[in-house]
Amino acid sequence: MKLWRDIDLRIEVADIETLKSCILFGFKNPDTGDKKCFEISQYKNDIYHFVKFYNKLNIDYAVGFNFRSFDAQVIQFVLNTYEEWHELTGLETCAIIYRYVQDLIDDQSYKMRLPYYDNQFTVDIIDVFTINGLDNEARRTSLKAAAFQMDGQVEEMPIHHSIDNITEEQINLVKDYMFNDIEETEGLLNITIGNTKIKGYENNNQLELRVGIEEEFGLKCLNYSEIKIGEELLKQKYAEITGKQLKDIPKKGTFRKEIKLKNCLPKYISFTTPDLKKLHKLTLSTSVKMNDKFENKFKYFDTKYVQGLGGLHAVNSCETWESDNNHLIHDDDVASYYPAIVVNNGYYPYHLGKEILMVYKELYLKRLELKPLAKKDKRIKGIVEAYKLILNVCFGKFGSMDSWLFDKQTLYAVTLTGQFSILMLIEMFETNGIRVISANSDGVTTYFSKDKLELKTNIVKKWQEITNFTIETVEFKKIVYSTVNDYIAIKLDNEHKGKGDFEENLLIHKNKSKNIIPLALKAYYVDGIKPEDFIPNHKNIYDFCIRQKATKDFHYEGVTKQKTTVYNKLIRYYISNSGEKLFKIKNENCQTNAAERSQVEAGRWLSTVCNYLPKSTKVEDCDIDYSYYIEDAQSIIDKINYSGKKVPKKIENQLTIF
Repeated sequence: MKLWRDIDLRIEVADIETLKSCILFGFKNPDTGDKKCFEISQYKNDIYHFVKFYNKLNIDYAVGFNFRSFDAQVIQFVLNTYEEWHELTGLETCAIIYRYVQDLIDDQSYKMRLPYYDNQFTVDIIDVFTINGLDNEARRTSLKAAAFQMDGQVEEMPIHHSIDNITEEQINLVKDYMFNDIEETEGLLNITIGNTKIKGYENNNQLELRVGIEEEFGLKCLNYSEIKIGEELLKQKYAEITGKQLKDIPKKGTFRKEIKLKNCLPKYISFTTPDLKKLHKLTLSTSVKMNDKFENKFKYFDTKYVQGLGGLHAVNSCETWESDNNHLIHDDDVASYYPAIVVNNGYYPYHLGKEILMVYKELYLKRLELKPLAKKDKRIKGIVEAYKLILNVCFGKFGSMDSWLFDKQTLYAVTLTGQFSILMLIEMFETNGIRVISANSDGVTTYFSKDKLELKTNIVKKWQEITNFTIETVEFKKIVYSTVNDYIAIKLDNEHKGKGDFEENLLIHKNKSKNIIPLALKAYYVDGIKPEDFIPNHKNIYDFCIRQKATKDFHYEGVTKQKTTVYNKLIRYYISNSGEKLFKIKNENCQTNAAERSQVEAGRWLSTVCNYLPKSTKVEDCDIDYSYYIEDAQSIIDKINYSGKKVPKKIENQLTIF
C-alpha cells in the first residue's frame, strides 16, 4: 500500500481481543483484502503461527487504533516471552496474557510508563489514534465514535472480557466484532493519508507530513499528534540555540501566585471613548491568582460583548444581516494572530529566557518567507506546515501546567493583547459610523454603507500601522445568527462557512448527529430550498442518524409493547414512523440526583437503533419520520425569523375582515 510518496509498503491493519479465556490476533492486508486470525483458547493454540507471521520479513508496518499503548505492548510481550510457554495449554497461555493485559490497563490508569518504547517493537507501527490527536483530553474519541463519524459500523463487544468457559460460537462472535474494528481502523487510516472525501481530511496526508518532518528536522514523529510535533520541534530548536541537552531543558514551567494584568498589555493600547477607557483602566488595575476569573459584560454602541482572560466575543442573538446595493458586510480577521502577538510584543515564558523568543521569531519569519513557495514544492510545503505546528502549539501550552512552556502570565499577555487590540479596531470603526455586528478575539465583522468603504480601508491601514498586525478581509453577502456560536456566513460566490447549528460534516473527534439539519439549513439559506422540500429528498441515511453514549451512571433501553432491549455503550439511531421509544436509565450505583428514567426523544417520537447499517442501505427502506427533522430545522429558522421570541401559533380557518 502507498502510504506516502508512492512507496509500496507491506501493511497489516491489526486488532487484538484479550478475553480471560480467549486471545485473538486479527490482521487484514488492505491491498489484497486477505484476513488472518490467530486464536489462543481451549480449542486452539496458534501462538507459534502468530509469532512466525508477525515479523519484519512479512510486515513493514502494523496499523492500529490505540495500538502504541495497548495492542503493540501486548504483542511485544508475547513475542518476547512465548518461548517460555511451549508446554502450556491454550487456556494456561490465555491466563498469562490476560494477567499481563490487566496489569497494563491498571498501570495506565496511574499514567505509568509503558513497558516498551517504539524502537523496541519487532514491527514498526502506525497508530491512527495518536496521529489524529484522539488521545488528547479535548479530543478523546473511541473507535466506535470515530466509526459513527465515518458512517461505519458501531457494533459493541458482544461478550464481556471476563467470561469463563467461552464457547466456540461466542468466539466467532468476538472474531466478527474484531474484524469490524479492523475495517473501521482501515477507514481511519484512509482518512489519515487523505484518501477520503471528508472535508478537512481530503488530500491531507498526515503520514507524508511526518516523514518529511523526520527528514528535515531529524524528529521521529510518525505516531505523534500535531500538538506533540509542534512542542517537540520547538524544544529541539531551543536546545540548538541554547546549547543545552534536551534532558536539561526545564520539565516544568513558571508558577505565579499572582499575576498583575498591567504586565500583560502593550503600551500602544489606548482608547478615546469613556466606556473603553474605563475597561482598560479596570484591567490595568486588576491582579488575579491562579484560578481567578475576570469577566466583563458591556454594551458598546449597539453590540453587547463579553470580555475575560480567555478572550472577547460579541453576544449575537437571532439576527440576519444581508448586503444590498448600498451596504457591505466585511469580515476582518488578523493573520496568524497569536504567533504575531508573541513575536511583535516579545512575550515568552519567564523560565526559558529570551532565547525561546529568538527561536520562535526565527521560525515565524522563516514560515512567512517560505509560505509563497509552498504551493509549488511539496518539500517546502511540509516545512511550512511543520513551522505552523510549532507556532500554534505555544499558545495552548502556555496555560498547560504539564508543559515545559507553562507560564500563565504569558498566556494572559497573548489573550489580553489580542482582545484589547481588537477593541481598538472596534472603537475606530464605531466612532466613524461603521457598524460592528460581531467580533471575537481575532476578528471583527462589520456592516456599513458603500460610501464608507474608503474610510474603512484607511482605518484598517492605520490600525495595522499601530499594532503591526495584518488584516485579511472577506466580503459576505449574508450572515445569519441563531446564537453567538451558531451562524452561517455566505460569500458572494455562495461559498459558506457554518458554526454550531450550521456546521456540516464535523471532524472525527466531534459528533455529527443529525447532520441533516445543518445540510437543510444550508439548503434554505444558500439555495432557497425549504426544509420540507429538502429533507424528504435527501438520500444519505447516515445524515439522519443520532449518537448516544452510555456512561457509568446511565445506560439506554429501547421499549416496545412486546419487549425491552438493553443497549451496550454507544448506540446509533434515527427517528422512524415505527420502532421503539428510547429511554435513558439511571444505573444502580449512580450518585447523581437525575431522574431514574427519562425519554431520549421526548413526545411521540419512535426510534430505530441501527448500530449495524450497511453502505447499501436505501433511505426509502428505512421508514424515516421526516416530520421530526423538518420540525427541528424549521424551529431554528423560526427562532431566527422571530428574533428568539415565541413563534405565534397558526390558527386554522381564521376569519379576516380584510
